[in-house]
Amino acid sequence: MRPDAPAFRALRRLLLGLGARRPLVLWIDDLQWGDADSVRALAELLRPPQAPRALLIASYRSEDSDSPALRALDVLKDMVEQAGSSVQVLELLPLSPDETDALAEILLGPDTPPQRLHRVAAEAGAARSCSTSWRASSPTGPAARPRSPSTS
Repeated sequence: MRPDAPAFRALRRLLLGLGARRPLVLWIDDLQWGDADSVRALAELLRPPQAPRALLIASYRSEDSDSPALRALDVLKDMVEQAGSSVQVLELLPLSPDETDALAEILLGPDTPPQRLHRVAAEAGAARSCSTSWRASSPTGPAARPRSPSTS
């Protein structure tokens, strides 16, 4: 999408309007599947002056660090830092089997039979074997502070 395209301008106006009313969080999951052009378009959407007031969270699998989208994140990082905000990178470690079981119980409910909990946790085994990195940036305003699980 080109920055001068009507749809691009409309999206930027929408983000500006939403961010002016209340805090805006943009979360992009599985960024490793994106392309460099998409990251450049995102950077253009968030570019000052008159950048939307937003917190950007982009999650990706760290083992896919050679992805074109992840390599293009440096453009976005430089832009954010030049605007006076910051980028935080949080490396999330894989869940242990006990943590995966506990997460399954939270999601499925405490009345879920143990066999089902263990089956769901086992099917999610791929989630235990990979870590995910998060980049959080705030193009304008204060940078996001990571919250501990006890304050969520």
